[in-house]
Amino acid sequence: PDIFYDGSNCYAGYRVYGANYEVLRNELKEPLMADSTYCLQFRIKLKYTNYAAINGVSVTTSSNILFFRTPNDGIKNGVVLQTHKDMPLACREEWMMISGSFTAKGGEKYLYIGNFTPDRELKFTMLDLQEGHYPDEVYYYIDDIVLIRQKHGTNYPCNINGCDLKFDKNYTLVEEKETGPQNSFYTSPKVGETLVLRNIQFETNKWTFLESSFITLDSLVDLMRLFPSMKVEISGHTDNKGNAKDNESLSINRAFAVVTYLMDSGIEEDRIEYKGLGQKQPIDTNNTENGRLNNRRVEFKIIAL
Repeated sequence: PDIFYDGSNCYAGYRVYGANYEVLRNELKEPLMADSTYCLQFRIKLKYTNYAAINGVSVTTSSNILFFRTPNDGIKNGVVLQTHKDMPLACREEWMMISGSFTAKGGEKYLYIGNFTPDRELKFTMLDLQEGHYPDEVYYYIDDIVLIRQKHGTNYPCNINGCDLKFDKNYTLVEEKETGPQNSFYTSPKVGETLVLRNIQFETNKWTFLESSFITLDSLVDLMRLFPSMKVEISGHTDNKGNAKDNESLSINRAFAVVTYLMDSGIEEDRIEYKGLGQKQPIDTNNTENGRLNNRRVEFKIIAL
């Protein structure tokens, strides 16, 4: 994570949505005890120059060091805490407390905080634009992470999904605007909007889907069924490793694989266009592995509604 110092306090920052997906990993002082209930609390605050907030900050645990490249990786590992679906994490001026409890399997040594939220459940809250705003990320500051074993018969504060929705009185929630974009790409789509399908992954140098891709693919099918007049363009992209012509061919085949899945699921062929752009339109540097990972992508663009 990024580390910040405001003159009196140190805190971290990480990106939960955008070109560089990040997860905060914490090594615990001792492994968790089986069947024990633990209370986790931490404070978050939306980066001031962000104009979109989400409802999806999640927690997972593991006995081994894991690396998460997409939210679906965390979902497959097992989410132990998830922020409430109706709670936009939209505080930019004040810190917001997240708190909840979970039961340990036993032996967990690492705790991960990130966005492990299915695309179909992710909601966005649009805020006022600020000078120097970042349109393509959702970035949170995080501080005061505390994990304690819960004493039997003791109730700890909870505002995560599955609990009654409660907000700490010391923290002010920024409400959604009555005008402008509301909710997520999946509930309020607009012509010209593009969704980078980061959870759609393929075998190396092939266009065969990995198992983790199908949640997002099915979400796209549901979206196009919900909006029967929607027409889309699917575009494939690669990094700059290898031959440029081979990369263009690979990107075309990957885009067509998405098209084929949509059509096999009952979406009409005349509602879908596709193209492969190879390495021509990077969204990140090709000088690092993380940058190349971001450039290897499929995009879903709405061209008509």
